Order: sequence, then C-alpha cells, then structure tokens
Amino acid sequence: MLLELLGLTPEQIAKGETWSATDGERTRDTGDKIGDKVMSILTGTDYAGEVEKATKGRYLKKMNRLYGDDIRDVEGVAGYKPIGDLTTLEPEQIQREIERRKATRTARGKRSALTGEDPTSLDPNTTDPETIVAGGTKIVKDEGKAETRRLEGRDDDRLAMTMELSRLDRKDEREARRDERAYQNRKLDLQEARLDRKDRQAAIQQMMAGLAQMGASIAI
Repeated sequence: MLLELLGLTPEQIAKGETWSATDGERTRDTGDKIGDKVMSILTGTDYAGEVEKATKGRYLKKMNRLYGDDIRDVEGVAGYKPIGDLTTLEPEQIQREIERRKATRTARGKRSALTGEDPTSLDPNTTDPETIVAGGTKIVKDEGKAETRRLEGRDDDRLAMTMELSRLDRKDEREARRDERAYQNRKLDLQEARLDRKDRQAAIQQMMAGLAQMGASIAI
C-alpha cells in the first residue's frame, strides 16, 4: 500500500520505463540499476524483475493496440510465418512485417484478376510482389502468343484451303476444256462420217444409174 501511495509499485514505475525489443529488456541506466537494488532490499522481492515484467507487459499491450487489427488481418497470408512475439520486435519492424504481407496479398489479387487464377492456388513460397505480378504478366503474354499462333494457324488453314480449292477449280476447268475438245472432235468425226456415207451413197447411186443406162443401151 505504501509503495502505491508513493508511486513506487512495479506497475507504476513501468509507466515511465522503456522496453527495448532489440535487447529484450527494459532500458536502464546506472541510477535505475541502483534504485532496483535498493527497492529489492527494502521490499525483499525481485523488484527489478517485476518492473521489467510490467514494462514488457505494457509494451505488448501498446503494440497490440497499435497493430493488433492489422496483424490479425494479414496473419493468414500464405508463405509467411506468424509475426510472433511482439516484445521481440520494434514498432518499425512490426509495421514492416505487416506491409510485406499486405503487399504480397495485393500482388496475388492483381495476378488473379489478370489471369483468372485462384489466389490460393499460387505458390506460397513466392512472396515477392514483383515476382508474383511478373509471373502473371508472363502467363498473359504467353496466352496471347498462343492465341496469336492459333489465329495464324487458322489463317494458314484458310489459305491452304483456298489454294486447294483454286487448284481443284483449275483442274476442273482443264478437264472441262478437255472434255469439250473431245466432244467437238467427236462431233467433227461424226460429221465427217456422215459426209463420207453421203459421198459413198451418192457414188453408189451414180454407179447404179450408170449401170442402168448401160443395161438400157445393150437392150436396144
């Protein structure tokens, strides 16, 4: 009670103390060390240890108050270990760890929007934001190249088909001309055959007429 009235309880002293996360202990100068020893003798307790525990507890509460919500927000980002004991991290270190996780999550979201991938399917070992986004950009470029090749393939197929149809058309035209020539030649052959028959028939008729005249002359 007396210590409380004098403002000398470990909790009251801790309000004016500084916790060093880097060193893992409360910051003390020579005066603090002497005071701790005196108070330990007067109270018969580990006064220095109690003050340090209270100082550490206040630091932890402060870090949770400042960064607790952000830590809980990013604690599930794949590829990262839990931020861990905040009493071992300075405020700027905690903030940096939070920002790293946020940047990775944002990069994965951008990549997912770009490629249509499920963010949870991405390699959890890849946490660098630039690498994540670059990987997504490469996928899109590769897909674009594949689509270009596919479209070029279609154009090549159409061109090949057009050339084949053109070749077949030319072949049909040649065959049609050949058939036409054959028809005309056959027609001429038939005409010539008819003329030959007419000529032969005329010659036979003339010969028969001549024989008839000869027979009449003999009969006279």
